[in-house]
Amino acid sequence: MAFTENLYIYKDTLLLCKILLKYSNSVSRTVRFTTYNEAVVKSCTALDLVRRINESWENREERMHDYILLMSEVKSRISLLTDAEFLNKKQATNLNMMSDKVLKEVYGWRKSERKRKGVDDDATQRQTLLQEYEGYQDYE
Repeated sequence: MAFTENLYIYKDTLLLCKILLKYSNSVSRTVRFTTYNEAVVKSCTALDLVRRINESWENREERMHDYILLMSEVKSRISLLTDAEFLNKKQATNLNMMSDKVLKEVYGWRKSERKRKGVDDDATQRQTLLQEYEGYQDYE
């Protein structure tokens, strides 16, 4: 396994954390210590989770799922702050771009993990289930 610090997903999640911290000065104090702080904490937790995903083969896919949930929550906070006009459009675009990038990376990592385990991806599983269901109806 590669060192966690060398993984692109780790570097990009770290960059997202840094950008969030940089932009924290542009929001009001009340927002900074409530909703904005939640986004920072969740992104930092996601950063720690990358290390846990990379340290062991066990429970890897479940941890990736947790990472996806955390980053989805960060995206929700960013959208909320943008809609409430606490973040300007440039800041929101930068944050959304970084969060989309790390989500794509984790989806790719999860897909390669499933291939390593010999598990079909979701689309193939759905197709197989559909074929089995259609075959079942033919026997009735």
